[in-house]
Amino acid sequence: MPLKIILQDNHLPACQKPFVVRSILSDTMDFDSFVDIMASGRTTLSKIDILAAMQLYSEELGKQLAEGKSVKTPIGLFYLSAAGSMDTPDDSFLPSDQGTSHELRLHFRAETNFVTAIAESVHLIRSDTMDQAAPRIRATLSSDSSALNATRAGDILNVYGSCLKFDRAHYKNVHPGWHGTIRRRAGPASRHISPNAPTS
Repeated sequence: MPLKIILQDNHLPACQKPFVVRSILSDTMDFDSFVDIMASGRTTLSKIDILAAMQLYSEELGKQLAEGKSVKTPIGLFYLSAAGSMDTPDDSFLPSDQGTSHELRLHFRAETNFVTAIAESVHLIRSDTMDQAAPRIRATLSSDSSALNATRAGDILNVYGSCLKFDRAHYKNVHPGWHGTIRRRAGPASRHISPNAPTS
């Protein structure tokens, strides 16, 4: 399954381009499914063998990290770091105390060859040109006209688009003339609303 590439409107002042690239994952795989795939014919290891090896890997990795070591693996480097602030040089570092800003952070830095191999084999597909979770107005239709997007000041509009949330409890505070109905198509990404709103 592919990694979906989408675009979002750029709101970052440091970037001069009008759009930024984002991605949508194709699925989420749980650990059991991951182990099933590893044990399905490409190795002489059984599922039990793999589970035991992964359990030992996790336990030993945690032990070495707890001893203040960085651990280099074929997929990357694991290490811990400390963060927080103190009032005096004599304060104790207490990451388990929720009343402080102290914490231990687990970091993972992917190994370069591992990242390169994934990048060379990844299957990409361009999805919708915008983030499907973002509101999108696709067209407007005046109640007095049959022509799309042909509106004038004072017209009553039908607004068509995707992911347009219409808050019935709030709309009266937005404009005294708003009224409308919600229409739904199959799938959350294609929800749209056709409110009737006077233009000004």
